[in-house]
Amino acid sequence: MPKKIDHEKRKRLIVSKALEVFTREGYQNTSFQLIASECGLSRATVYQYFSHKEDIYTYAAKSVTEDLFKKYVSPQWMNKVSEIDNLKAVSRDFMKLARDHRQEIVNLVAAMSQAGMDFRLTVKHRTARLELHMGRLIRSGIKDHTIKKCKSTQIAEQLLILLESYCFQLVFFEIQAEESENIVMSFLDNLKEEPNNI
Repeated sequence: MPKKIDHEKRKRLIVSKALEVFTREGYQNTSFQLIASECGLSRATVYQYFSHKEDIYTYAAKSVTEDLFKKYVSPQWMNKVSEIDNLKAVSRDFMKLARDHRQEIVNLVAAMSQAGMDFRLTVKHRTARLELHMGRLIRSGIKDHTIKKCKSTQIAEQLLILLESYCFQLVFFEIQAEESENIVMSFLDNLKEEPNNI
């Protein structure tokens, strides 16, 4: 009986190994043959999943955030708590995801830098849905008087900047995660509507 192949798992293996090779060998010096050897696969198998090196970058950026987005696509994930608590849950998940995938993010940033690619655009594209989702949560909290009146789009952007800063510090400075997490949680606590202001 033929062995069943988990294609998603194989794609993630290829991406993970490719990022390691890009970081070690440099983008220009990396071939699909070298990536295939690192994965224990044939070059033809790697080509079945990715047609060129840029595809690997795109998939790497997508795969790091995709699990998080899948969770928040529908409203069923939300706890029956305040919107602040839901924003905290999203933020904690984002930071945990960054910690869990730290080495992949380090390798991705290094490889994109070596290739001269602008990873800011990739990050902005990948986080746009998250920013929209956070804006919706903020507007909902304003409507039900659990969040102070504010410009939801601006606050969502500021929260995302804090989360991106967390990732940047985690990747480049190996920060103590707890301290930065506390800053994000304090930012969200400051959005709470005081009961006497309702």
